[in-house]
Amino acid sequence: MAEDPGWNEPRRRGPEPVPSRRGTWRIAAFTGLALILAIVLVMTLKGRMRGHALEEPPPEAVGHWTSLDPRYVDRGLRVEARYVILERGPDGAPLRGRILAVRTWKENPFTVVHIEYDAGQGRTSLDMMLLGADRMRLRNPPDAVWTRVP
Repeated sequence: MAEDPGWNEPRRRGPEPVPSRRGTWRIAAFTGLALILAIVLVMTLKGRMRGHALEEPPPEAVGHWTSLDPRYVDRGLRVEARYVILERGPDGAPLRGRILAVRTWKENPFTVVHIEYDAGQGRTSLDMMLLGADRMRLRNPPDAVWTRVP
C-alpha cells in the first residue's frame, strides 16, 4: 500500500488567518494618553518647584503699588507680609487674600515674585516682575507699570 505524502498535514480551507490587530490601536492610544499625562504632571511639578520658596514676600515687593495707566488709575495693590489686598476702585470693596506661598526667581532682566493667595474664591496667584527700585509690572497685564508709593 502506497502512502500519501500529505496524509498527516491538515487540510487547508481558505487563506491563512491574519493575526488580529484589534488591540493594537487601544495599546497605542493608552500609551499616548499615559505619555501626555506624564508630560502634564512633570510640567505642573516643574512650575510649582520653580524658584526659591520664601516665608513671605521679599522687602522689594512689599508695599502699596499704584499705576498711572488709565485702566488702573483708581486701583491699587497692597502686598503685606501675610496678605495681598486688591483695591478695586471706588465702586468695589477691596479684596483681601491670605498669602499661601511665595516663590522668587530670575527671569532676565527681571526678578519675578510669584505670590499664591486665597481671597475666599480659591487659590489665585500673581506674578510681580520687579523692574528695579519701586517699579514693577504684573505678568498679566504686562504693559502697565506699577510704582510703589509711600
